[in-house]
Amino acid sequence: MALKKVAKKRITKKAVAKSGRKTSPVKKRTAKKAASIASPQSASPVSILEKELLASQIKLGKAHEKATAQCEKEVAKLKTQLVKAVAKHALQKERKAAATKNHNEKPTRATKTRVVRANEALQAAGAAIKSIRAALQDARSAHAEAKKAHKKSNARDKLLAGFEREWTKAATKKRKPVRRVRKASASAAEETGASTEAEKAAAG
Repeated sequence: MALKKVAKKRITKKAVAKSGRKTSPVKKRTAKKAASIASPQSASPVSILEKELLASQIKLGKAHEKATAQCEKEVAKLKTQLVKAVAKHALQKERKAAATKNHNEKPTRATKTRVVRANEALQAAGAAIKSIRAALQDARSAHAEAKKAHKKSNARDKLLAGFEREWTKAATKKRKPVRRVRKASASAAEETGASTEAEKAAAG
């Protein structure tokens, strides 16, 4: 009885081991095969480069637009600063004139100090005007260059778009049907030859 029990235990363990085997690798392999069959063909390197080139051209056009707009904003900002600097310079000039007049009328140490300070403020306002004018000139030059580059980019894009349209039109154009003249002439010659032979037979 003990031997029978031991044998039954071994049989049940073997059955459990067989039933507990993993089948996941087989499923993974079949899934990989199905995925490889269902996946579309990868794009060619040429088509990938063409898409990247088109995307780069679009980005380049947007970059030119952004650069032109930034240069235009810079020019407008410097113009505003120049107007304010000129107005400040005029005000400092009036203050210096008033301080000089007051010092000439009542020369004291305080009036002299006011004249010195007014002169320093006037010189600083003049230096600010020179600096702003130089920056404005550089900004105008940069704006002109940006506009030229943008114009060139737009012209190139238009030419390329026109070329693509013409190329597509020529590629999709239907071919004209070619008439077979030789076969028609040959069949006509055969018919005339047969008619002449029939006429000779009738005459004979």
